[in-house]
Amino acid sequence: GATSLAGAVDDDFPEGQSASFLEELHNEHPEIEERQYQADCLDKLIHVRSLGLKRALVNMATGLGKTTVVATDTKRYTEIEQPGAKVLFLSHRNEIGDQARLRFENIIGGDPKKFGTLNGVRKENTNAQFLFASIQTLQGRKEDYDPEEFDYVIVDEGHHGKAESYEPLIMHFRPKFLLGLTATPDRADLQ
Repeated sequence: GATSLAGAVDDDFPEGQSASFLEELHNEHPEIEERQYQADCLDKLIHVRSLGLKRALVNMATGLGKTTVVATDTKRYTEIEQPGAKVLFLSHRNEIGDQARLRFENIIGGDPKKFGTLNGVRKENTNAQFLFASIQTLQGRKEDYDPEEFDYVIVDEGHHGKAESYEPLIMHFRPKFLLGLTATPDRADLQ
């Protein structure tokens, strides 16, 4: 299939919970296509958390809508599962974080002050509910944040999680849920 989700204990999970959520999102934002594999992925994320698992990896090819999936899941998480939860989106490039922030702002909506950026170019609203940070910049400022400050941490290019630049930062935080995003989950070093 187009998506896989590492961490799911079994494939016996309730399907169809997310299709209506995506349809509602599409009605509000017609420019966002609703795709069945995205709904399936969202259902699996709900299932993983319902099992008490605290981390997952979404593997989806470039261009298939990983950011839309995670923004939609984050909207549901912060409005339904854990209202008011704080979210950290980590990326290795400023452009990726900026693009993700725009998608999240579009999907989640509400007060623009809920969103912040921390990277080598911009530092604005760094205590926002939704913080988009570069790995490199946050690495030098991680001590400014309590390890339990963020309830949901998203790591773009999650397959780099064991890299020297990523791992200390990821290990600093203890979120209720950690989600990796990648189009290439297999590492040459098998880590």
